[in-house]
Amino acid sequence: MRRAGIALVFLIAFISTLKSSDSLFGHHVKNTFELTGGGAITSMSGYFKEIKNRAEGSYVSGAEAAIGSEIFGGNFNITFNSFFASDEGLWSFYVTNHYFAVNDSESSINYSNGQAMIKYNSGLSADYIGIGARKYTLEQWVPGSFNMYFGADIGIGTSINTSFLEEHYNEDGIKYKEIFTSPNGMVYGLNAEAGGSYWFDENFGLVVKGGYRFIQGRFTGTYYEKIIGGNGYLTGEGSSYDVDYSGPFITAGLAFSFDSARNMEIKKKEKPAAAVRTDSSVGLPGESLPEADIGSGRNLMEYEQLAAQGNAAYERSDFLRAAGYFEQALRIKETPEMYRQAAMSYYHIKNHAKTVENFEKYMEMKPEDIRTREWVDAYKRSTGF
Repeated sequence: MRRAGIALVFLIAFISTLKSSDSLFGHHVKNTFELTGGGAITSMSGYFKEIKNRAEGSYVSGAEAAIGSEIFGGNFNITFNSFFASDEGLWSFYVTNHYFAVNDSESSINYSNGQAMIKYNSGLSADYIGIGARKYTLEQWVPGSFNMYFGADIGIGTSINTSFLEEHYNEDGIKYKEIFTSPNGMVYGLNAEAGGSYWFDENFGLVVKGGYRFIQGRFTGTYYEKIIGGNGYLTGEGSSYDVDYSGPFITAGLAFSFDSARNMEIKKKEKPAAAVRTDSSVGLPGESLPEADIGSGRNLMEYEQLAAQGNAAYERSDFLRAAGYFEQALRIKETPEMYRQAAMSYYHIKNHAKTVENFEKYMEMKPEDIRTREWVDAYKRSTGF
């Protein structure tokens, strides 16, 4: 468990470093956390089969196993999710940790008269950590919309307070012996799931997910036998049990985020002209420039410089200054791309009114961009603008 916890912390730290720049995985958009709980059905086929075989091989005539076919238990999950945008759309890497609360106190082996011969009280809880990827149906991360996904991960499961207790009774119903085993081990597995999330804003949302996991293996431990009324315990050699956590699950819960989405990738910036301005006359929004002749070569050069400086400020996450450069460039020459870049700069500093205003002007010039129109409509619904 300790190794699994260290691995989880390391992987979260590694993926978090991708936030500061684009990577070979695509354009980094956002990091989120999910806390969910629900239920799971576990097969435990090997466990039940072992009880059945023991009954059939018993020296007691007519012994019969009373067992189920599966166990329903709790499923608790925490997931770290790192979103990326690529040419294929929106997807993510994730690290997930599942805890399965699985117990069996119903199984028994009975005498022919129905009286219990062996009662089982087994704690079969386990922990699973996996690494995987998800593909989302929407092409951009946006609050105010339900975003479905399909995902898969692989990982390892480890025992958590796993114990097997057998209580032995004679035909008169008197307990005369207990056998206790606390096995442990590590098993491999994989998980396929589908789900979706709805974000109310940048920081808070709801998530639901369901799927099927395949995890099985064998736990081994030393058993202890106690004769009721006797002195001490009889310690035996290693005893092993088959465990099978395969089965469907469903969980729901909360989603959190502490950063802003970088949804729309800024296009490759133009090369600045040879003579780059180094003075401080270009300011933030609200500062004025003289009216310019758009056809002037000098002003077109200045436009290119402003665009390049705005892109540079955006790339270093200085969004307020980037908005200032883009606004100044728009006073020289109005282009849909410049309105789009200004809108995204205002988006990151949460100036909703200016975000919507610049996107609306962009859409007037690019009405065919349906994808952006859908994003803007969802953004307006979520912010009330």
